[in-house]
Amino acid sequence: VESSNSVLYCREVAKGLMKYQPDIIISVHPLMQHVPLRVLRGRGLLKKIVFTTVVTDLSTCHPTWFHKLVTRCYCPTTEVAKRALKAGLQPSQIKVYGLPVRPSFVKPVRPKAELRRELGMEEDLPAVLLMGGGEGMGPIEATARALGDALYDENLGEPVGQVLVICGRNKKLANKLLSINWKIPVQVFLYLMK
Repeated sequence: VESSNSVLYCREVAKGLMKYQPDIIISVHPLMQHVPLRVLRGRGLLKKIVFTTVVTDLSTCHPTWFHKLVTRCYCPTTEVAKRALKAGLQPSQIKVYGLPVRPSFVKPVRPKAELRRELGMEEDLPAVLLMGGGEGMGPIEATARALGDALYDENLGEPVGQVLVICGRNKKLANKLLSINWKIPVQVFLYLMK
């Protein structure tokens, strides 16, 4: 089964290469080196199409990140570059470059109190962020309820923490959490597409 999947995968990659005829391929996943490079080699395109890997693991990383046929392998740290050398890449193939990030990720962060006010949070209470992926999966409701109990001090009669719950696209979960009469501050969010 595995070899038939590999053949099918090679066929689909080859179709994509013929359809789009890229000048460069940039791989950002450790399992996307071998098959595309096998297709390029089989079609005689290794010298015509630049194949670049951008490793996104910062230290320990899967060996499939490193394939000797890549044109260039961008590594986020010198530790990863050493792993690339050990895996058989030549120094000329390796470039330590850090991780490419969206410019907004490197903007100065606004003051914590300002951000908490904007989110409707209590400024002085510790916060717990609870997430369950895009579908709001897992025991989110049960965990939120347990946190609601744990973060309320019965002796003081007041909250000692607050919870922010990201429900992803799960509106049913969000509505359920919003209907609970909490003893502590709880903020419930759905994903917002901007």
